Amino acid sequence: MQKKTRYHRLTLGLGLILGLAGVILIGFTSFESHQVRQQLQQTQAVKSQQKHVVKQQERQLKAVSVKSPAHAQLNDAVTRLVQAMYTFKNGQSYVANRKAVLPLIDSNKLPDKQLNRVYATGLDDDGQNMIDGLKMKSAVTKVTITVADQTSHQSTQLANVLFDYSLQTASQPKPKEATVWLQIKYNEQSHKITGLDKVGLV
Repeated sequence: MQKKTRYHRLTLGLGLILGLAGVILIGFTSFESHQVRQQLQQTQAVKSQQKHVVKQQERQLKAVSVKSPAHAQLNDAVTRLVQAMYTFKNGQSYVANRKAVLPLIDSNKLPDKQLNRVYATGLDDDGQNMIDGLKMKSAVTKVTITVADQTSHQSTQLANVLFDYSLQTASQPKPKEATVWLQIKYNEQSHKITGLDKVGLV
């Protein structure tokens, strides 16, 4: 009789333990499923935000896609700057190009420290030419310039610049092509570039 009672108690205890383990497992699985759902929702939200930003950029470009025949000096200055920045065959030509277009820049509006963020000197802290060190050469193949507000008669105009270029380096001898989007401010009274920002790759 005692053996049966003891066996019954052991069986009951084992059943309770297994039942408790099942509840814990279900709860843990439910928690994991909730975590996975949250991660998926967060990933989808990030992707949605990225798509929204890209669409905004596309709308902005389409809004200024009509090129104005006015602003001839703006077009000339901006084209010269872009060609100087991204067309060079070695470090010497890069430095020479940069020096040649510096008179186009309003140094009061666009001081060296700010200019260097977008249009670097090409030299490292020791004065060594980084272009030669990397054996870089580049060429601009196409430039498209549009004015943000074609009806504006303000002295400072905002130009959106899209240009294609190819780049070669020692580690990548095969030319790599890319399209860059710049925003450049140009003062049509002083005939100087007063702002230069790189929006990014398109």
